[in-house]
Amino acid sequence: MDTTYLRQYNQPQKVSVIIPIYNIKPEFVEKCLDSVIRQTLEDIEILIVDDGSSNGILEKCLKFYNNDKRVSIITQKNQGVSTARNNGVSLSTGKWITFVDADDWIDINMLEILYKRGEDTNSEIVICNSFKEINAKSTQINIFPVDIELMNPNQKEELMLKTIISKHKTFSYNSEIVSAGATWAKLYNRKFWLENDLSYDKNLVRSQDSILNIYAFQIASKISFVSKSLYHYRYNELSAVNKYRKDALHSYELAISRFEEFANKFNKNKVYDEAIKIRKTIYFLHSITLDQFHKDNNLNLKYKIESIRVNREKNIFSDIFTNIDYSNYSFGVRVFLFLIKIKSYYIAYYIYKFTDYFRRYIRYKS
Repeated sequence: MDTTYLRQYNQPQKVSVIIPIYNIKPEFVEKCLDSVIRQTLEDIEILIVDDGSSNGILEKCLKFYNNDKRVSIITQKNQGVSTARNNGVSLSTGKWITFVDADDWIDINMLEILYKRGEDTNSEIVICNSFKEINAKSTQINIFPVDIELMNPNQKEELMLKTIISKHKTFSYNSEIVSAGATWAKLYNRKFWLENDLSYDKNLVRSQDSILNIYAFQIASKISFVSKSLYHYRYNELSAVNKYRKDALHSYELAISRFEEFANKFNKNKVYDEAIKIRKTIYFLHSITLDQFHKDNNLNLKYKIESIRVNREKNIFSDIFTNIDYSNYSFGVRVFLFLIKIKSYYIAYYIYKFTDYFRRYIRYKS
């Protein structure tokens, strides 16, 4: 880890903002950093962790470093976002820490609002709602629709379940995406983080943030929630999470095993079993879209179908095709799931290809 561009402070800052970057578009990084630098809460440090970028983005970051004494830059060889975040935390000095993805941005008063709530309630974690940004369309994402000064045990259990799934019949409020598990739109007390040895699992490629948060939420005794949407999550089809990945299912298997370990360790009830089964189903179907059905997979179709068949028979996924509650899924997922269940792989392939092409066409036209 090269810390040549690390600032020194006479006293700890109020909030450390950790921003991992890796080959992000310059205009995305600029919007992100502008939104952080312009915060109404000025006593912050901004830790940019460059995970071995090769597109020259470091030069863009150096301009911010030279113009604002609150900006530090940490460079490392490409080791993944988990290591980048962990290194950022290890070098942070703030009383509170937060994470911002380099292609996202935050409202000008986000840190001030979350910091004040954390100080007023003596919380260990403060969370806010967010927006999902697709092109010029902004959609509000609510974990809960109202402010919660301090979560009660039932609200905390719902929050933990929402790191696994976004909707369930037992929830007081259903969300659109699993934003409760996301790294962003959260403020963590740094002392709480360090005393409980929290860190991102560098062995996980998927859901490392959800795994960290479900443990953090379990351990925390005081969690506060701000209903305002203050964080802007940019959905990007070309991001790393949507790129072709050979044997994508393996990374999801590791994530599932971590969720199951958590449920067993804390003796969670059957709702967690149901939630993990739903997440397991989504992971299985998503792995197909990232591997066998992905446009960049140039293997023979017959080989792709055989690969799906083999994965379907794995023990870890054997239960997802029994007693399926289709009400837990959107219409598109229900169709996809049903076709895989009855082993109509070729039909599933061609339907997916058609709908994917149509979706891209509509998005291009709009």
